[in-house]
Amino acid sequence: MRWVNLAILLMSLYYAIFVPSVGTMTDFEGEWVGVLGHKNPFSFSMALTLVIWLIYGIYHPKQRKLAFGISVVALYALNMGGSGASKILFLGMLFLMLSLNIIKKLKPKWAFVSVVVFLIINICLMILIIENLEFIVVDTLNKDLTITGRTVFWPIIIDQVNEKPVLGYGVAGFWQSWRGKEDNPAGKVLMPNGFVPTHSHNGFFDIATDLGWLGMSLYILSFLNTLAKGVIYLSQDKMPEAGIPLILLTFILMTNLTETGLLDVSIYWFWFVAMTTRLSLDTGSYQKNN
Repeated sequence: MRWVNLAILLMSLYYAIFVPSVGTMTDFEGEWVGVLGHKNPFSFSMALTLVIWLIYGIYHPKQRKLAFGISVVALYALNMGGSGASKILFLGMLFLMLSLNIIKKLKPKWAFVSVVVFLIINICLMILIIENLEFIVVDTLNKDLTITGRTVFWPIIIDQVNEKPVLGYGVAGFWQSWRGKEDNPAGKVLMPNGFVPTHSHNGFFDIATDLGWLGMSLYILSFLNTLAKGVIYLSQDKMPEAGIPLILLTFILMTNLTETGLLDVSIYWFWFVAMTTRLSLDTGSYQKNN
């Protein structure tokens, strides 16, 4: 995971510095997108890169200079991405990692409750930022707010899902921007400023549009089940490896509050499937032996 994220960082540096027409967003004052196409996924990726290399440096003194050097570069790239939410994500993951040694000593039941409370607090902080984004960007920074304001069209998406609440519109059946407004199920999802979103900017709502409230509920149950296994894994393995599943779950949850990718073939989907499979194998053998 470290080397995958390092590859993304190095390639993104190249394009942002030497090929700015590809590696930056001209409509966002040159903020970096790297090789990921948009500043938000790029900034989220840099937050994860920063955290995992910091962790590696803390727990591996012989590689500390290399790890902290890469962390500094990732921090610079994170700042150049210009995403406020990614900074909250970084601080949240870092605080969780520093708290895991304490959580590890708790009984599994209380450890699970502690992690859930932590995630709820982070969700509230993220929503607070989203709700106040217009004030922060327009009134404080004197910038134009053009494609944000997700909470404006989320209620419209909910109304559309309620028309097909059980199984939704089918995979890729809702967001069909290539069709006319009347033939597009998402044709009613419009921003007052004329911006037409191409997805919900929320991974859970996108699952709901594709698979209905039933599909979204099953995913949430799967997420909670994986979270419980992550807590069990925390108690049975040594740090820092023991904390990686909970760090990844935090990353997946927080990024999909404002972006999407839970159902797509994306980094979020990949890490969740890989982690769920590995945790099922490891915790299953642990419970069998005990």
